[in-house]
Amino acid sequence: MAPLLAAHGEIGPMPSCAILFADTGWEPRAVYDHLEWLMCGNVLPFPVHIVSAGNIRDELLAAGEGNRWASIPAFAKTVTPAGAQVPVFDEDDDGDLVEIGLRRTATQTVSIGMIP
Repeated sequence: MAPLLAAHGEIGPMPSCAILFADTGWEPRAVYDHLEWLMCGNVLPFPVHIVSAGNIRDELLAAGEGNRWASIPAFAKTVTPAGAQVPVFDEDDDGDLVEIGLRRTATQTVSIGMIP
């Protein structure tokens, strides 16, 4: 890690501060423990800054409830088991999709995609 190398004089110049990462608010506990250690006062001879614009998990959950949110490249995986009942769609006269019936899946299907 560059801040530690700089603090030990292995790379230069010595920074006046470090911005270590953009906190998503949903990092593993080990990440926050490591940052706490780095910032304890006797590890780095310069201040450490952490920037954040909120909690990405809370924003994704709010988006699931229809609230506005900033788009991130989040990936989703949907598994439809064999025998599941799924809708059948067609277009109406205006070109809009309408449900026209139901069918049962013959095999399990897995869909992977990126949500907007």
